[in-house]
Amino acid sequence: PLFRETRNTAHNASRMERSLPLLLPLLLSLLSVKADQGLEQLAQAYDAALMGMHTDGTITGYLAKDDIYDNMDVYDCTNDYEYPESPISGGALEKVLNRGYVILGSRGNYSSASSGTYTRPPKGASPDIDREAFRRVGVHYGRQLDVVYNLSFSATDDVLRSLLSGIIDGTTCNYAQGALYGGLQRRAVVFRPSCSTLGDTVHMCVTASSGVADVAALNALIAATNRKGQAVLGAVGTSTFQTLQQIFQDAVVITYQTDMLAIAALKAEGSTLLGVAASRLASDYDPSVVWFSVGHVENLVSFFRREPRTENKVANSSAEPYWRTGNTLLAQVYNAAQVWLASLGTKSDIYAAYNMTVVDVGDCLGKESAYSVPETPIGTLQHVLSSGKLTIGVVIGESYPLKVILPGSADPTGALTDLERSVATWIYRQYSSVKPVIATYIKYNSSAELLAALDAGEVDVTSNNAFVGGQYDGEARRNKFQASCSSVSTQLSLYVQKSLSVTTLPGFVEYLMAHSAENVTVGALGTGNVQIAQSLLGVNVSVVLCENSTELFQSLLRVPRRVGIVPDYVPTVPPEFGELVEIPLGVTISTCAFFRRDAYDACGDGELDPSCGEECDIKGNGCTATCHCDTYFKPNGTRACVAACGDGVVDTNFGEECDSSHGCNDKCVCKDGYHSTGRHCSKSSMVGAIVGGTLGGIFVIVMIFVIVGLLVTIPLLRRKFMIEGGKEARSHMFAFKRSHARGPRDPTISRSSLYE
Repeated sequence: PLFRETRNTAHNASRMERSLPLLLPLLLSLLSVKADQGLEQLAQAYDAALMGMHTDGTITGYLAKDDIYDNMDVYDCTNDYEYPESPISGGALEKVLNRGYVILGSRGNYSSASSGTYTRPPKGASPDIDREAFRRVGVHYGRQLDVVYNLSFSATDDVLRSLLSGIIDGTTCNYAQGALYGGLQRRAVVFRPSCSTLGDTVHMCVTASSGVADVAALNALIAATNRKGQAVLGAVGTSTFQTLQQIFQDAVVITYQTDMLAIAALKAEGSTLLGVAASRLASDYDPSVVWFSVGHVENLVSFFRREPRTENKVANSSAEPYWRTGNTLLAQVYNAAQVWLASLGTKSDIYAAYNMTVVDVGDCLGKESAYSVPETPIGTLQHVLSSGKLTIGVVIGESYPLKVILPGSADPTGALTDLERSVATWIYRQYSSVKPVIATYIKYNSSAELLAALDAGEVDVTSNNAFVGGQYDGEARRNKFQASCSSVSTQLSLYVQKSLSVTTLPGFVEYLMAHSAENVTVGALGTGNVQIAQSLLGVNVSVVLCENSTELFQSLLRVPRRVGIVPDYVPTVPPEFGELVEIPLGVTISTCAFFRRDAYDACGDGELDPSCGEECDIKGNGCTATCHCDTYFKPNGTRACVAACGDGVVDTNFGEECDSSHGCNDKCVCKDGYHSTGRHCSKSSMVGAIVGGTLGGIFVIVMIFVIVGLLVTIPLLRRKFMIEGGKEARSHMFAFKRSHARGPRDPTISRSSLYE
C-alpha cells in the first residue's frame, strides 16, 4: 500500500506526500499502460511551471534556504513557455491529473548538498522544486496534484529504464542532461529533458596537505602518482563520475552515494584518493580540505519519455529527399568531433587565442571513446561527405570574439567559427576515403529565417552560436530540432554607467522601478539575451534587441534613456566607452548547433496511419512486418487485424469458401466431403457422387466421338464444297463431265482434263 507522510508547514501542511515501497514498482509495471500520445504535454506543463518559478525567484529562494554554494541558473528556456491549452484525451498529462499524483523516480539513499537527499521523506532543493512545479501544474488545471516518489532503484540507468517502460512518469529534477544512458547514448537524445532546474558547479575537494588548489595542479599530482601506481579520484553520482572521466582522463574514478561518504573516504587515514568531486555548502569551513571549481557546470533537469513527432512520419523514409534522413547521424558525428577536440586541447586552444575564459556546461559527458562515428553514412551525412561541404546557416550580426558575421561575401570570423572549421576537418579525417569537408556558410537576417531554412533542407546545420532556448513557430526550438553538445557557455552580465551608482542586480531593479515613468530601456545582444534580461528585470523596463556588439555598447552612450546593456561575452570593455560597472546576472547561457529531426517510417510506431498505406500497426495479431494484414486476416480500422474467418461473412478475397460451423474448417474452407452452399458447407452423398461420376464419364466419351467425327468429315466436306463451287463458276464445262461420270471412264482421257 501507499503510505503517506505529512508535509512540513513550509510546504503546505494540508497536503500529503506519498512514497512508494519497494514492491510497488512491480505492481505498477503490470498495471501501467504507456500513453501513445500526449507525452509531450506533461513535460510542456512542467516547463511552464518551472519557468514561472525561475521568474518569480522561487528557485533562488530554495537554493538560499538550503545553503547551496556557487549554484547558478543555466538558462536553456525562456519565460514565454505556456501550459498546454487542454490535455489530450488519454494522454500522459490527463492521466496524471485524473489520478491526482505524478510518479517520479530516483535512486534511493542518494544525497547531494546541491540537489537534496532522496530518502523517505525526500528533502532539499530538488524535492522542493519537484513538489512546487507539479503543484502549480495542478493549480493551472484546477486540480490537486501531489508527487509520489519511487525510490526503489539502486542505479541511475535503472531509473531511466523504468521511465521508458512507463513505470514512472518522470525522473526527479536532479539528473544531469549531458550524461550518458547505458554508457553509450546521450540522455537528451533518448529522453525528453525539461528546462534546466539547477546549474550544479562541479567542485573538487582535496586535502590541504596535498598543496593542490586548481585543475592544473591536480593534473600534475595525477601524473606524478601514476609514475608510482594508479591515481584515483572519487565522485558523487553518475554524471559527476562521467565529468571527471572527461577532465582527468589519466585517473581512475570511483563513485559514492553521498557527499558525506566521499569526503570521509578522502580524509580517512591512509586514503589513496587524490580528491573527490562533491557538492559544497556555503557554510562549510574545514581547514583540512581545499575546494576549487573544475570549470564545469552540470545542467540538471527532469527527464520524461520522448513523444515521436508525427509530422516526420512517412510511408517510406528511403524514398524521401536526402536531407530528411541522416540528420541524427550528422549530429552524432558532430558531437563526437566536439568531444574529441576538447580532449585533444583544440577547443581550449581556440578560446585561448581569443583571450576567452569560459565555463563549460557539461551536456556531453563521459570519455571521448563513448562518442562513436557512424559506420554507414546516409542522407544528410552522406551528402556532406560526398559533396565535401558542410553547409552552415548563420545570422548576420557581430558578437566578437565569439562570432562576427557581416553582410556580403566575407566569411564569418571568431572563436566559434574556428571551432566549426575544426569540426569539419575532424569529420573528414574519420572518412578519409572521401574528399575533404569544408565549412561553407549561408547568411540570413534573423534566427527565424535561419531555422526555416534548416527545416526546408537549405542548410545542413545552424551555426554553433544558436541559443538553445527560445521558440520557433510557436514551439520550443530544442523540441522541434536536435541540439548539439554545448559549443560555449558564458555567464551573462549587465553593464551600466558608473554614474548610476548601482552595483548589484537588486539595486538596478530598484532603480528601474523608481524611473519607470521615464521609459528607460536596456539593450541586449541577440534574442536569447533579450528574453533572459526581460525575465530577470521584470516589466519595469523595455529590453531592446541589438544584433551588433559595437552598436550595443555605443547605444549606452548615444541612445536617450538607455540605462544598461546585456552583451554576450566581453573579455574587456573597450576604453572608448568609458568606465562601466559590470553586474553579474548569475545566469549561464549555452550556445549550440541545431539539426533537423529525421523522417521515420510510420510502420512500427504503434499508430495506425492509413495515409501512409497501413492496414495495421501492431506486432502479431495478423499484422505483417510491412503493416499489412496477413493471409486470412483483414483490417478493421484499428491497430490490429482481425481474422477474416469467423465473422459470418464469406470473403472470397481472403480465400474463404464458407464462414460458419457447418462443414467449415478454421480457415473457412469446406472440409473433405463437403461443398460450399454459401456461408455453410453441405455434405456430399455417395449416390450423388456415383451418379455424378458416371454422367461425367459418359459426357467425356461422347465428346471424344464428336471430335473424331469432325476430324474425318471436315476434309470430305471441304472437297465436295470445292467441286460444287467449281460447277457454279464454270457450268458450260460440266456437260462432258456429267456424261462421263455416268458411263465407264475413258482411259485415254486424263483425270486433269475432266476439269478443263
